[in-house]
Amino acid sequence: METTARRFWQATTLLPIVVPVACWPLLHGVAGTFFDFLSPIFALLLASIFVGGVPYLLVAGALLWMLRHREVDTYRRLSFVAPLTFAAALFVIFSAYVFFGTTISSFSTAAAGW
Repeated sequence: METTARRFWQATTLLPIVVPVACWPLLHGVAGTFFDFLSPIFALLLASIFVGGVPYLLVAGALLWMLRHREVDTYRRLSFVAPLTFAAALFVIFSAYVFFGTTISSFSTAAAGW
């Protein structure tokens, strides 16, 4: 029973990646039909892969690797902390992008004499 519960918590870790990928064919399938009002929702889900997919996979993969032999209670407790951990990692990545992207852009503009 312990192994089944652990596998359940491990599998739910992948849901933020699996659900948007599963909605991709639905985005193309509902266009021009009665369910066309769902297109923005599917598009938003698909866009979430491009914004946070790689950082989420890195954070989730690291957590799954570190917790691979832990008890189920550890997974349950971590399910409350993991979103905050991911949000912090995403904030650092976007902050670095904004800081370094702005610095590089202004440097290249100044070097070009604009």
